[in-house]
Amino acid sequence: MRAGLSWLDQSVRLAPEYAEAAAGALVAAFAHEASDVQERAVRLAVKHAAHLDRAPLRDAAAALPADLRERLGISEKPGEDEKPADGAGSGEDARPALLIAPALPPVEFPPPITTAAELGAEFVQLAHAPFTHLDWLGSERLMAALVELTYRDRAAVRAALAQVPARTWTWDEDDDPVAWLWTAMQAVASPPAPSPVSRFPDPHRTSMPHLLILSRMAEILAAARADNLPPVLLATPTSADGHVDPTELLARLERLEAVDMDPPDADLQQALLRIPRRVDAGVAAKAARLTSPAGRIVARWLSGGGLADPVVTVRYGYEGDSHRWFDDGPPPSYYYNSRAYSFVAASPVELDLIDLLCRDPRAFTLNRGGYLNWWAGIMPSHREVVAAYLLPFFDWDWPERSPGPPILHDLARADGPLGPAFATMLVSHLNNEDPAGRAAALDLLLALAAAGDLPATDVGDQLGQLVKNGMVTLSRVTPSLAEAERAGAGAQVWRTVAAALPRILPADGERPPNGLADLIALGVKTAPPGDTTRIPGLAAIAARGGSSRMVREALRLTRLLPS
Repeated sequence: MRAGLSWLDQSVRLAPEYAEAAAGALVAAFAHEASDVQERAVRLAVKHAAHLDRAPLRDAAAALPADLRERLGISEKPGEDEKPADGAGSGEDARPALLIAPALPPVEFPPPITTAAELGAEFVQLAHAPFTHLDWLGSERLMAALVELTYRDRAAVRAALAQVPARTWTWDEDDDPVAWLWTAMQAVASPPAPSPVSRFPDPHRTSMPHLLILSRMAEILAAARADNLPPVLLATPTSADGHVDPTELLARLERLEAVDMDPPDADLQQALLRIPRRVDAGVAAKAARLTSPAGRIVARWLSGGGLADPVVTVRYGYEGDSHRWFDDGPPPSYYYNSRAYSFVAASPVELDLIDLLCRDPRAFTLNRGGYLNWWAGIMPSHREVVAAYLLPFFDWDWPERSPGPPILHDLARADGPLGPAFATMLVSHLNNEDPAGRAAALDLLLALAAAGDLPATDVGDQLGQLVKNGMVTLSRVTPSLAEAERAGAGAQVWRTVAAALPRILPADGERPPNGLADLIALGVKTAPPGDTTRIPGLAAIAARGGSSRMVREALRLTRLLPS
């Protein structure tokens, strides 16, 4: 393309009759992904303007950054003879709505189990499969059916469960939630029976989301052994993202009050965490008429707006002669085990399990990696907290990048603001060595952008820190951001670039990361006219002079932003 532009320049200069053909070549160059090609095409268009038809150039200029359109002499506002069609945008820089917004993979919400025979068949199927094959919605379905059907007719359930084959246990499965559910099934079917669980795991060595799951299973086991199962569980979700419909929750509480039973404690607290962020005022008023202690807790929760969003932060550390933080100063020449650490701060709500969930995740805990994909359903209204708990388990060293896209998809389907913990995992997936992994991460980014849920500033800030700390390759991530811009997410890409640049612009004497010029050029392309964002360090790069592309792109961007 560059050689072709040089030939075009010479041809039009020597034979102006070639200008019509030259206009077509310039139109193609305006849409080129390389900013230096676009800039050279604009220079030629200005140089040979007297011989060129401006109409096709004006139409093609929409692909150019604002500064190049200005140099081309195309107004930001159409002239009287160029009024837009009814309903069309009125500015050349109007950013398109998302042209490509991939849908998240659908999740089927399973129907409830309604008969004892169906429950027995489900446990027969589970007996022949690894426990980790049971997803969290499936476990909720089994829990709800075991509790409700046993309360209704324990003899019928026991008869149906008699067909379930025994499993052989070679070791205790105290930290496996399905083992606890299996043991509860055994307690209903034929107590006593050999148990895969012997004691509740140490809470100090177990991640809090996992501990909440185990607590609910342990409550069901204890009630089954005591023949005291409630008529219904409060926390069984009514939608695939994990939420419980508030009206259904009140109906369940009324069923418990009618038989003078209290819900299990962990089940009550899990139900509170599954209440949607927006609840009709009439539902809250109806809850105030509940009389049980659990009913009053739910009523207070609804009237108070639920759990205030916890504050999640992320820091990056490494191992050397001791554990240190990157933001404390330059690391030594040799260090290892670079990792992200998440922190959670929230006001206490005086409910023990919820308050424990709103504390800093422990970096090293029992890792039931097969059950990380259950966690998004625990706090569907506060998905960034779940991301904070997933981050300590994030594997930076394998292409699979566990937790992988399916878990991030679950978080994307949930509700509540996303922040630095989610952004850190998303950036790492955009850095995947496998192109298919990067493509999947880009699809997720676009889906979030289309929904208005992409934490673009956090994505940029974490990208900058990860590049600065040597944990991410910028030249691998920037092409995905460029693809997002072409898909119509230019506004979000601009916020990402503007947040990343202050972290990675090199000081005097520092070597810039590979791909920095491309990132600055992407900022030139996406910065909206009149934007007031200030990027520390950018003017200093632009003032260095010289012919490097980094300096030239920095100069172009500074012309678009406040001095």
